[in-house]
Amino acid sequence: MAAALVLAGCSPEPSAPGAAPSTTPATTGPTAAQQGCVPDPAAVVKAPPQNRTAGLPAALVGELDAAVAAAFAETGAPGAVVGVSNDRGTWVKGYGLANAATGEAMPANAHTRVGSVTKTFTGTAIVQLDAAGALSLDDTISEYRADVPNGDRITLRMLSNMTSGVASYTFNEQFLDTMFSDPSQSFASPDLIRIGLADSPSFEPGTSFEYSNTNTLLLGSVVEQVTGKPLATVVNESIITPLGLAETSWPGTSPEMPEPYAHGVTQQGRDDGSLQDPTHWNPSWGAAAGEVISTVPDLLAYGHALATGQGILDPAAAEKRLTEFPAGKAAYGTGYACYGGWVGHEGTLPGYNTHMVYDTASNTTAVVAVNSDIHAGACTPGSPTPQDLSDRRCLSPAVRILIPLTKALGHELVPPGS
Repeated sequence: MAAALVLAGCSPEPSAPGAAPSTTPATTGPTAAQQGCVPDPAAVVKAPPQNRTAGLPAALVGELDAAVAAAFAETGAPGAVVGVSNDRGTWVKGYGLANAATGEAMPANAHTRVGSVTKTFTGTAIVQLDAAGALSLDDTISEYRADVPNGDRITLRMLSNMTSGVASYTFNEQFLDTMFSDPSQSFASPDLIRIGLADSPSFEPGTSFEYSNTNTLLLGSVVEQVTGKPLATVVNESIITPLGLAETSWPGTSPEMPEPYAHGVTQQGRDDGSLQDPTHWNPSWGAAAGEVISTVPDLLAYGHALATGQGILDPAAAEKRLTEFPAGKAAYGTGYACYGGWVGHEGTLPGYNTHMVYDTASNTTAVVAVNSDIHAGACTPGSPTPQDLSDRRCLSPAVRILIPLTKALGHELVPPGS
């Protein structure tokens, strides 16, 4: 069998590369607002605009730069782009190399593949249609298609918060072998969905949590059915264009990257742990769950909009979305996650690892984009550890940078289990 394919993101129980998707009991009871994940949703939707033109104070930039530089050295990644934005100003900086083979430095505006951050776009499109009355998050998926096991008991909300019991196609061994045998090939979303449905159900709807890419592809199919348009068109019209995200794109089956771009490195698809460059692999297998290409400056603007709803959701819908996390300080909601007040998503695609988060307490967006998806720390045997990190938790490179970055900002994001 080929090495497991990672199209992962920020979930209550992140896994090491190749691990089975996390399955944890679904939580019930008080909302996140009552539990403190987002202390004041009403205030979040009224947050002031962030300052995209001024720089952050020099003293703060010095602290952020030092924290990131130390953490970046531990990742072993070729390069990274890191950005922070709030109402005082914006700071974005590239570290290391965009192309390890040529020695090209990492530019601050480098395009990278953002993986499962794509789920936030698909999830937002569903929330927009719910707010417009075109569908309801409480609709069952059987109202839109008849091929989903337990579909009459699986709501769109369950698909959005990963409690549906629908299995992820990315953990199907036959699919993995096929994909890695020729990463240039194209995949159609209906075929990917069929793979996940054939392995379903993983559990009874609403009883557990399991991060599943098939969930998001099903949501994408609903968006297309309701609107009569391709999902990429809907996302462009309702999110990307209104927010002015000129460097964000949905590539479809094209393996090309906009200039300037970072070349990724990965071990995925290699059982021996050797490295390869997956930069121009066909991204179509990610579909509604992982195709998007973007830059850190664009994600800084998008992260603010995702949390506040400004520019893409009316205040009532945005505020409601912030209260729909299961009880607890670390939870997955309607297409994104919340960790102690930080709202956003991690994304991993072969060669790339991105984390975009927004601090609902300080109106601050932080983004880390790395051109490597290789974890470091107490990971699987053979994984490179650039320094002796064997006594430390196995973390993705973006998370390893994000933790000290947010600590320097005064509100440390602590992943579950840390």
